[in-house]
Amino acid sequence: GVFVRQARADALATMDGVGLVTAAVASGITTNVVIRGRISGYAFLSGLTSGGNIFVSATSTGRLTQAGPDLSGQVVQFIGVALTQNSIEVNPSQGFRILDT
Repeated sequence: GVFVRQARADALATMDGVGLVTAAVASGITTNVVIRGRISGYAFLSGLTSGGNIFVSATSTGRLTQAGPDLSGQVVQFIGVALTQNSIEVNPSQGFRILDT
């Protein structure tokens, strides 16, 4: 199996977002990871601005944000685009950028 952990964009050591898990999962449990495609109807997808980019959050582990990281040392990785207020097209970038001072 493959080990999956929650990403956080505050440091390189806590990054690389490669997909989304759509439900809470206990350690050691098998789950599905969405790596491409449209998802909607989940509680963590609400209040999005349609057409806006989605990034890995730098302040909350395992969360998404439409406000990309903006502080030195944080890591910017595109995860997808909001299609509506509660749906996104998941298409993570294959790389990321570390912000300089």
